[in-house]
Amino acid sequence: MSLADAIYRRRCSDRPNGALRFHWYGGFEASCAGFAKTSFWQEMDCLRSCSIAGRSNGSFAGRRGSSPRVGAHGDLFPVNLRNRPFYVVNGGRDQLYPVDAVAPFMALFDEAGVDLTFVPKPESGHSTSWWPDEAEAIEAFLAAAPRDPYPDHVWWRTDRTDRYQRAHWIVIDELDAEAGNIDEFNQVIVGGRAYAAFPRRGPSGQLEVLRDGNEVTVTARGVRRYTLLLSAAEFDFDAPIVVHTNGEESFHGRVEKSPELLIKWATVDADRTMLFAAELSIEVGRNRAPAPPGGDVAGAGR
Repeated sequence: MSLADAIYRRRCSDRPNGALRFHWYGGFEASCAGFAKTSFWQEMDCLRSCSIAGRSNGSFAGRRGSSPRVGAHGDLFPVNLRNRPFYVVNGGRDQLYPVDAVAPFMALFDEAGVDLTFVPKPESGHSTSWWPDEAEAIEAFLAAAPRDPYPDHVWWRTDRTDRYQRAHWIVIDELDAEAGNIDEFNQVIVGGRAYAAFPRRGPSGQLEVLRDGNEVTVTARGVRRYTLLLSAAEFDFDAPIVVHTNGEESFHGRVEKSPELLIKWATVDADRTMLFAAELSIEVGRNRAPAPPGGDVAGAGR
């Protein structure tokens, strides 16, 4: 992950076709990038071994709750995978992660609304011997889903706000541990018995954000405060921006562009296709404050 980012930065390259393709144990690493760092990737290819599942002491659970190799630490939430399509190839004779161990997770992801293509290869082992048969389909999969740096519909769930709290143009700034339970997709069925797919270590928060022109509708659960990053490519800064959170109007007014914020996020992302000129910080459950004279929020920064 850090190597790919370094290449992008050194070459000043745009990222619209940055597919993340992992082999061997990397099937799990690619999925972890979708769980924790979705913004920069076009789609995820989990090839050779889809090492999401594992058995330990007779129990069936996620292989691990994080992946340091792709910079993902913490709980994993299947709903985050909705932001990217997945193409998963798994060998039926894989000695480490056979299809019967992986299929329950594929069923879970499908239930969670993930755009998933799962291709079991009954005669293949822990190898890419199937590649000649699948290469054309995989390339078609890549071509059909170019990366959208400003998706209109974004989901994100996290258990921490120091990292992995952002997806594209939404940032979870503060969790609300007293908000109650979130609808959960975390159960796999194996041998007729239900098991937790991934461990849960503490409270988490989730946002679902839908943009229609200058109107943004947010469903927040377990989140006390969040930020919207605004791009001139998606929002009309000459017109009011309206934000509704959990059915209540939480912002209504014009927002000014800020050169400082543009530089800030350009430095963070190093991506010319994903530029943000303003921020809107929203406190969930707080009634909308009246806009200042003229209806403008200068920079709208935190």
